[in-house]
Amino acid sequence: MVKYEKPVVETAEGTAEGVYLASGEVNRGVCPYGRQEASAGADICQICSKTDGKETSGQAFRSDYKGCPYGAPENTAE
Repeated sequence: MVKYEKPVVETAEGTAEGVYLASGEVNRGVCPYGRQEASAGADICQICSKTDGKETSGQAFRSDYKGCPYGAPENTAE
Protein backbone atom coordinates (compact mmCIF):
# COMPACT_ATOMS: atom_id res chain seq x y z
CA MET A 1 0.00 0.00 0.00
CA VAL A 2 1.16 3.53 -0.73
CA LYS A 3 1.85 5.96 2.13
CA TYR A 4 -1.39 7.75 3.03
CA GLU A 5 -1.46 11.53 2.81
CA LYS A 6 -4.45 13.26 4.35
CA PRO A 7 -6.32 15.48 1.86
CA VAL A 8 -6.31 19.23 2.45
CA VAL A 9 -9.09 21.63 1.48
CA GLU A 10 -8.15 25.20 0.60
CA THR A 11 -10.40 28.06 -0.47
CA ALA A 12 -9.51 31.13 -2.49
CA GLU A 13 -11.64 34.11 -3.51
CA GLY A 14 -12.32 34.59 -7.20
CA THR A 15 -11.13 31.21 -8.41
CA ALA A 16 -12.85 27.94 -9.14
CA GLU A 17 -11.29 24.55 -9.53
CA GLY A 18 -12.59 20.98 -9.55
CA VAL A 19 -11.48 18.62 -6.84
CA TYR A 20 -11.00 14.90 -7.38
CA LEU A 21 -10.29 12.52 -4.53
CA ALA A 22 -8.68 9.13 -5.03
CA SER A 23 -9.43 6.10 -2.93
CA GLY A 24 -5.72 5.35 -2.52
CA GLU A 25 -6.11 2.06 -4.33
CA VAL A 26 -3.28 1.23 -6.74
CA ASN A 27 -4.25 0.11 -10.24
CA ARG A 28 -2.62 -3.11 -11.42
CA GLY A 29 0.06 -2.49 -14.02
CA VAL A 30 0.96 0.95 -12.67
CA CYS A 31 4.02 1.56 -10.51
CA PRO A 32 3.18 3.99 -7.69
CA TYR A 33 6.87 4.95 -7.56
CA GLY A 34 6.92 6.41 -11.07
CA ARG A 35 8.75 3.62 -12.91
CA GLN A 36 7.61 2.75 -16.43
CA GLU A 37 8.91 -0.83 -16.25
CA ALA A 38 9.90 -3.20 -13.46
CA SER A 39 13.45 -4.50 -13.53
CA ALA A 40 15.47 -6.95 -11.45
CA GLY A 41 18.45 -4.63 -12.00
CA ALA A 42 16.83 -1.60 -10.35
CA ASP A 43 17.38 -1.16 -6.60
CA ILE A 44 13.90 0.28 -6.01
CA CYS A 45 12.30 -2.71 -7.81
CA GLN A 46 14.38 -5.20 -5.81
CA ILE A 47 13.34 -3.64 -2.49
CA CYS A 48 9.71 -3.17 -3.53
CA SER A 49 9.48 -6.81 -4.66
CA LYS A 50 11.21 -8.07 -1.50
CA THR A 51 8.77 -6.16 0.78
CA ASP A 52 5.67 -6.73 -1.40
CA GLY A 53 5.40 -3.02 -2.19
CA LYS A 54 5.64 -1.78 1.41
CA GLU A 55 9.11 -0.18 1.20
CA THR A 56 11.38 1.47 -1.36
CA SER A 57 14.52 1.90 0.69
CA GLY A 58 16.81 -0.52 2.42
CA GLN A 59 19.00 -3.32 1.18
CA ALA A 60 18.06 -5.88 -1.43
CA PHE A 61 19.77 -7.92 -4.09
CA ARG A 62 18.92 -8.98 -7.63
CA SER A 63 17.97 -12.40 -6.22
CA ASP A 64 15.32 -10.70 -3.99
CA TYR A 65 13.39 -9.59 -7.07
CA LYS A 66 10.47 -11.96 -7.67
CA GLY A 67 8.37 -9.68 -9.89
CA CYS A 68 6.51 -6.41 -9.55
CA PRO A 69 3.80 -6.60 -6.85
CA TYR A 70 1.83 -3.98 -8.82
CA GLY A 71 1.94 -5.87 -12.12
CA ALA A 72 4.02 -3.26 -13.98
CA PRO A 73 5.48 -4.49 -17.29
CA GLU A 74 8.85 -6.20 -16.93
CA ASN A 75 12.01 -4.86 -18.55
CA THR A 76 13.80 -8.00 -19.66
CA ALA A 77 16.52 -6.24 -21.68
CA GLU A 78 18.94 -6.15 -18.74
